[in-house]
Amino acid sequence: MRAATAILLLGTCFFVGIDCYPQESCSAYFASVKMEEVVKPFKSAAELAHRALLTTPPERRHDLGTGDVELILRCGSAQDAAELFAALRNTPIHLVDVTIAEADQHFIRVRWDEAFRFDMPLTAYRFNFDIPLTAIPHPGEKVIIDGTYSSYSQEPFQINITNASIHPVPPKPNVHPKQ
Repeated sequence: MRAATAILLLGTCFFVGIDCYPQESCSAYFASVKMEEVVKPFKSAAELAHRALLTTPPERRHDLGTGDVELILRCGSAQDAAELFAALRNTPIHLVDVTIAEADQHFIRVRWDEAFRFDMPLTAYRFNFDIPLTAIPHPGEKVIIDGTYSSYSQEPFQINITNASIHPVPPKPNVHPKQ
């Protein structure tokens, strides 16, 4: 008897809840909210960069993604860029599965995974090696690269990473489907 009562009560609550929605049309509800007031598009990349910096607490700025760091340093105001880089200077950076774009004995520039085509622009990250590389990676090769944020420049825009080390991406294991 209790089970039947519980099912009846549950069904009644379900249908009462559904019955409430058709009484008021969705368009009437959303017509009262002006979308221009809710969503304000950013006027410029500088405003977006400033907003990204403001919404990240100072103690968490070293955790920003590399693309976010590049956006703030490139598009943000001089004050925003200086504030961010003060938090980043001498902190480690670790990039996994990036594509080599340019390389010589002393430096490497990389492309992000999304930029696998070589007509895509370079990233601004330049990894400088203290000891010249003996085996220079080829453009298009996937690597793991580490280093320490050192400096940046606005003209030409570049983020310099020192104490860089490079490792090949380990091959992915072959997974054979069960037969």
